[in-house]
Amino acid sequence: MATPALVEIFEYNAFTDKPFAGNPAGVVIDAAGLDTHTMQRIASQMNLAETAFLLPSSDPEADVRLRWFTPALEVDLCGHATIAAFTAAAERGLFPVSEVYPKACQGPEIHQQQDERQRNQHGFGHQPAKQAQKDREIA
Repeated sequence: MATPALVEIFEYNAFTDKPFAGNPAGVVIDAAGLDTHTMQRIASQMNLAETAFLLPSSDPEADVRLRWFTPALEVDLCGHATIAAFTAAAERGLFPVSEVYPKACQGPEIHQQQDERQRNQHGFGHQPAKQAQKDREIA
């Protein structure tokens, strides 16, 4: 599978509304063109506890598929990276935030409901996007 020349990578802090607080996680909201090796390289480059990758779902009952990587390996589930991924995707209008059905790569189906009031209650903060060029940073 070919790797896109440019990959948008975001860093979000879950469970806070303050910069440099909470639980940081990397997020790639459009990982459709990335293979496992490239996802692992991105997570290693981000060097955060986990980086979440949003992919199209192969399950008709799920809206998205999630995969989570530490700098060293893929993991079955990560709560704060999941919250970061949904926040990043919702802020960019990728799906309505009122009702989302994600499908984990290896884990169970997850059901999340969230509206604007709830999102503000949880206080998700984020830092500006980082971009990685294939030739220089993930190749």
